[in-house]
Amino acid sequence: MRINIFCILIFCCVFFCYGNHIHFKHINVKDGLSQITVLSIYQDEVGTLWFGSSEGLNRYNGDKIDIYRPSQNDNGLTHNEISAICGDKSGSIYIRSIYDLIKFDIEKEKFTCILPNAAHTMYCYKDTLWLGYRNELQYYLKSDGKIHHAATLDNKFSIGNSLIIDKDYIWMGHKQGVSLISRKDYKTIKTITGISHVSSIYRDSRGNIWAGTVQDGLYRISPQEEITHYTDSNRLSNNQIRTVQEDNNGHIWVGTFNGLNHYNPNSDTWSAHLHQDNIDYGLSHNSINCLYKDLQGTIWIGTYFGGVNYFNPDTNTCRFYGSGATGNHFLSFPFVGKMVEDRTGNLWICTEGGGLNLFNRTTRTFEKFSYHANGLPGTAHNNP
Repeated sequence: MRINIFCILIFCCVFFCYGNHIHFKHINVKDGLSQITVLSIYQDEVGTLWFGSSEGLNRYNGDKIDIYRPSQNDNGLTHNEISAICGDKSGSIYIRSIYDLIKFDIEKEKFTCILPNAAHTMYCYKDTLWLGYRNELQYYLKSDGKIHHAATLDNKFSIGNSLIIDKDYIWMGHKQGVSLISRKDYKTIKTITGISHVSSIYRDSRGNIWAGTVQDGLYRISPQEEITHYTDSNRLSNNQIRTVQEDNNGHIWVGTFNGLNHYNPNSDTWSAHLHQDNIDYGLSHNSINCLYKDLQGTIWIGTYFGGVNYFNPDTNTCRFYGSGATGNHFLSFPFVGKMVEDRTGNLWICTEGGGLNLFNRTTRTFEKFSYHANGLPGTAHNNP
C-alpha cells in the first residue's frame, strides 16, 4: 500500500513536495466501504487496516473490504457507529461503538461486549487497555478478562477523547486544561490551565504535547512547558481540532472541521489542504475526523463525507534532476523519453539526443552511455 512517485524533469533543483503538492488516493463506497463517514482508523499487527464508520466496521487488506454490522447474526457488535478503534497488536482489537466497549478476536472473528455504555475514551499501552469515563479511570486486562478500577479523579476532570499513557505517566485532556497524572498513585502532578475544552491530545517524538480544542485552535506544550497557540487567525484553516498525527519525518498533520493542516517544525511553517472540485487527486472532503500512520509511514485520513484518503509523505517526495552541467548528478540531455526499472531498482532512462542514462537510486547518480562511448553494444545512435 505504498505510493511510489519518481519525478525526473529538466530543472536543476531539488526539493520536497510538501505544501499543496500532496497526491491523495481515495477509498469510498464504490470501492466497498460501508459508508462515506469514517470516524476511526487502526492497523493491526499483520498490516490489515480497520475503518470505523457510521454504518459498520470495515476490514481492508489492501485489495478488498469486509464489512461487519450488528445485524449480522447477533455477532456481538452492538451499534453501527464505530467511533474509536485501537488494539494490543496481539490478536485483539478494541472498538468503541457509541459508548459500548467491544473486543474483537481477529483469529476467531468473534465480538464480545466487555463494557456496556461506560467508555468515553480508550488507549492501548502494550497489553493493557486504558479506559476513561467521566472522572473514572479504569483498565482492562486480556489475561483475566476483567475491568479494573484505577482511580477516581477530581470531579472537575471529565475524561473526553483525550488520553495518553506511558510506563510512568498519564496525560489527560479535559475541560479545564491538560493534566499529568502519576501511574504510581494516580495523583495529579500538575495541570496546565488556560487551555479549555480539550478534544484531543497527542505527544510527538520531540516530547511536545499537542492539545486540540473544540473551538480554540491548537496548543503546543513543549517539554519545558512553553505554550504556543495556533488559531485560524495566524496559522490554521479552522479552530475546531479533531485529530493530530506525526509522520516519519517529524512533521505534524492536524485534522480540523475544515481542512488538513501541515506543520514543518524545521522551518516553523504551516500549510493547509482543502478540497477542490476540479482536482481528482486532492482531498475528498474538508471535514477530517481521524488521522492514522501505518507501519509504512502512510498517513490515512477519515473524513466526514468523503470516505478514506491516504498518502505517504516519503514517497510523495519529488527530486528534480536536470541537464546542462557536467558530473554524475545530472542527465545527459534535457528531453527524456521512456524509462524502465531493472531488477535492482535502478532506472534506465532514454533521452532524445543524449543517449542512455542509468540512474542509481542508492547513490542518486547517473551513468551515461552514448553512441561514441566504448562498451555499449547495440546502441546505434544517441536517440535510443
